[in-house]
Amino acid sequence: MKKAGKILVLGLVVGMMLMSVSFRVMAADPDPMWIWYPEESGNPAQDAPSEDRYFVKTVDIANVPEYARIEISVDNSCTLYVNGEKVKDGICWTPPLSCNILSKLKKGKNIIAIQAGNAGGPAGLLVKAVIRTEDQKQIVVVSNENWLVSDQEVKGWLTGKTDSSFVKPTELGDINCEPWNSVGGVHGKLLKSEEE
Repeated sequence: MKKAGKILVLGLVVGMMLMSVSFRVMAADPDPMWIWYPEESGNPAQDAPSEDRYFVKTVDIANVPEYARIEISVDNSCTLYVNGEKVKDGICWTPPLSCNILSKLKKGKNIIAIQAGNAGGPAGLLVKAVIRTEDQKQIVVVSNENWLVSDQEVKGWLTGKTDSSFVKPTELGDINCEPWNSVGGVHGKLLKSEEE
């Protein structure tokens, strides 16, 4: 009986350890995807018009944020807005654009808007934002098909007012996909630091 009891206890411990690992895997940060407007001309990862595209993401924050940082790579340039306010712009290729957005966020509904410009050839946008609230909950926002994008600068888009021109973006591949695989090793490193 003692041996059976030990086996039972060992089994329970192993089971709990496996469950713990499973939950950690489930809770792992999502990976950002390269995305772009679904161009009629074909695959944006190969070629896209030399024009701007307008990306919008709604982020709901249940508690007061105490830390927030975003990192953006664009082939070729971008302007970042949070809740209608311009945060930063520039060539966001290598290194990626990285900045603190805490002062622009609030409890409740928030809008991240990115005007992304292509200068010819392939076009893509890669985003990762990490937000931590006062109750130590972490929100990770990444670029994927859950964003909205338009090829038109619609009035009010900076504050999330979208119309029928906004559609789901095309997912072009993960962080290391061609032709941007050289950026994969750089993107994400800056988010490991909480310093400006």
